[in-house]
Amino acid sequence: MDHHCPWIYNCVGYKNHKYFFLLVIYSAAAVHMIVWTMMDSVKNAINTDAPFFDMFTLLFGETLAMFVGVLITVFLFFHMFLMLKDVTTIEWCEKTWRSPGLTQQISKYNVGIYHNICEVFGPYPLLG
Repeated sequence: MDHHCPWIYNCVGYKNHKYFFLLVIYSAAAVHMIVWTMMDSVKNAINTDAPFFDMFTLLFGETLAMFVGVLITVFLFFHMFLMLKDVTTIEWCEKTWRSPGLTQQISKYNVGIYHNICEVFGPYPLLG
């Protein structure tokens, strides 16, 4: 088991880690697309005399999307770091809470960057 994820209401482990990782990647891509394509609409609403409700909803939506985008991007990079080091979330939490210097140690299951990626995504990682 890697960890329990309340967002998918399931434990993430060896059999479904790939699908969890793809969920995080696709979520980050979707949120970034929303943020960057919505910028033009927000600028137009601010520069013109748009109704208050339209301006408020656009600004609120953009702010919320930026906040979620930052969180999901940090979450994605954290899980990429864990994947490249071949460490589960629980192992990382146990090592960092017990002694902070252990975060630099390499997992005994680490087989190299490419093979760590293949352990998560399968023998052909670019095929998803």
